[in-house]
Amino acid sequence: MKKKLRLLIILWIAALSPLYAQERQVTGKVTNDAGEALVGVTISIKGTSRGTNSDVNGSFKINAGPTSSLIFT
Repeated sequence: MKKKLRLLIILWIAALSPLYAQERQVTGKVTNDAGEALVGVTISIKGTSRGTNSDVNGSFKINAGPTSSLIFT
């Protein structure tokens, strides 16, 4: 019984681990209170050196994990 339970746990972890490791492309637009696009805002992922800047339309794209926090400066 313990071997079956152990095997089940190992298979469960193996099946779910790729889901946590996958990153997704996050897109958005940075605007001010008046709804005007903000150019050159730095968007970075907290705890990493990865980041991007908003373009002339305030738009940005960045690959981030499901639990990542974005920082706008």
